[in-house]
Amino acid sequence: MRSQSFLFLALVTACGGGQFTTHDPYADAGSIPVDAGSAGGGGGGTASGGGTATGGGTATGGGTATGGGTATGGGTATGGGTATGGGGGGTPTCSATTCASGCCASGVCQPGTLDTQCGTGGATCTACPSSDVCTSHACGIDPASTWLVRPVSAVISPDNQGFPWDDFGSDPDAELGLWCPATAGSLSAIMTKVSDSLTPTWSSGGCTTTAAQLLADGFAFDAIDIDPLGGYEVIASKTTVPVTQSNLRAGTMNCSASSITSMTVQLTKQ
Repeated sequence: MRSQSFLFLALVTACGGGQFTTHDPYADAGSIPVDAGSAGGGGGGTASGGGTATGGGTATGGGTATGGGTATGGGTATGGGTATGGGGGGTPTCSATTCASGCCASGVCQPGTLDTQCGTGGATCTACPSSDVCTSHACGIDPASTWLVRPVSAVISPDNQGFPWDDFGSDPDAELGLWCPATAGSLSAIMTKVSDSLTPTWSSGGCTTTAAQLLADGFAFDAIDIDPLGGYEVIASKTTVPVTQSNLRAGTMNCSASSITSMTVQLTKQ
């Protein structure tokens, strides 16, 4: 570009600008005959290409006319410093046409495969939630991630089919069993017994499994009342609880079974 500009200036100096055809300084520089003069007939002082005539100081091709300082091809006009193709122009655009396989961030096409910039089809890039990863240009739960399933509170019916839970008429001593996933062949964990309460709570314990297993099979739980004199009564038989991606993203869900009228379960990515 620098050499082309130099050539243009040299030719204009030699030729008086009289042979301009496209009003594009870079294109015109290559179209001016090398033997064009600045004196005599064509290109003379007052004739075509002269001082005030065509190609002169103020006429076509002159200082302020077409091709001049501020006209077409000049400093601020088409091809100039801030115009189309100029120094500040040509800001890249991003759309479904220009970024079909990626996503747009600040007007620039991104691959759309990062957790912080996920997407496709020229849509605005999305930052995936902490529970998700970007897979195939879409945010989703990482199937290989490990999750802790922990009941944190429950509400138990105040009676066992019209009878007190415990032999002495007190509230139940609830103990929960967990299977993670629900298809596990044996108990995965037992929640600590909470004595004499219709509203037991837990702050520790639980069982772990992968997101893929939870989403495919859910988890299961049961609950029993441990009697003071030995034996037990069933508060809730084994019940399978389905789990969705929305549940995992929320980090909590509610379920119920038999005499457990409500139970809140915390889901935590490990």
